[in-house]
Amino acid sequence: MRMGDSMVLRRRRVMTLAMLLIGGLLVACQPDRLPPFRAQILAMGTLVELTIVGTEVSDAEAATAAVDQALQTFGRDWWAWGDGALARVNRQLAHSSCAAISPEMSPVLI
Repeated sequence: MRMGDSMVLRRRRVMTLAMLLIGGLLVACQPDRLPPFRAQILAMGTLVELTIVGTEVSDAEAATAAVDQALQTFGRDWWAWGDGALARVNRQLAHSSCAAISPEMSPVLI
């Protein structure tokens, strides 16, 4: 192989690599083909807006249901005047100097 041949081969490799890099960057810059999923949840007296991108509607709906359930549970258990865990602790403390708390509440209350 002559000196000029190796230079041509090297140039071809560099050009091929550059074309692959540019192609990869163009593909990476494409916007998500799926439209954003939007939902609203009423939790703890507040309207929570969710926007989920890059996923199928069924997966976004399942995630929204899980977030809704978690927020509803949190709102019930941690509302001081309701029927949840914190309200029970408050009622116990109103009648006694001690109260039983759940393992989930102990890191926050102790």
